[in-house]
Amino acid sequence: MKSLSRKPGDCNIQAKETKYNDAARRGLDWLDENQPVSLKEYARSTTASYLWGRGYTRTAALIKEIHRPQSFREICRGVSALATMGIYYPEVTHYIKTKQKGGNLEDIYDRTYSLITLADLEVSCPDECQRIIKDFDSTWEHPGTIALIIICLMKQSELTGTDHTDFTREKSDWLLYRMQENGGWKFIATSNLVMQALIMAGRSEEIDQSIRWLLKEQNDNGSWGKNNGDITATAQSLITLALYINA
Repeated sequence: MKSLSRKPGDCNIQAKETKYNDAARRGLDWLDENQPVSLKEYARSTTASYLWGRGYTRTAALIKEIHRPQSFREICRGVSALATMGIYYPEVTHYIKTKQKGGNLEDIYDRTYSLITLADLEVSCPDECQRIIKDFDSTWEHPGTIALIIICLMKQSELTGTDHTDFTREKSDWLLYRMQENGGWKFIATSNLVMQALIMAGRSEEIDQSIRWLLKEQNDNGSWGKNNGDITATAQSLITLALYINA
């Protein structure tokens, strides 16, 4: 699996694969026409635009958003988006590291998002990865939760060289077993997280049906999501397609 921590100049998706260009162009055009209102929307749409080579038009707004009062999870999303583009803020990095290392994060979503963000910032946390594996219990057995755990472990593994293969293979099998007949995992948000996790875990060849389903779910206006389009759903779908093509 190629590195998923991209730096400026690394993105050459359009030249490598033309099959999905039309879907991506339409999705990106729709994103350009719709203004984000939350940090999550700024983070996801900025990452999608960057991965598809559309540019950095919302980066300044994203930077402003991460310096406003936000939930910890939202700050992590924003910092990850900036780190993907090679933009780092030491004080925010210190804040996330302090929260993670202080053992104050009990919520599994905050734990996984912090590890994902720290990996994007090239900060390794092998002990916390092992703690998540050790702490795992049946209350986390939901496709979206499992997907986030896989993503954080795969990203951290790139830094630490720690082998979580047995665990991620088992959980990837669990996700694939729960794929619906149409190739999705019930909701578009969950489905995108699951597909991204499976791609990162080296299982991209097993989700061709899911990718076909994702393309069929695109709205006529180029977006994804209910009510003629949702910014996060559209951005996440574009990110999934970018990772799939680049796997």
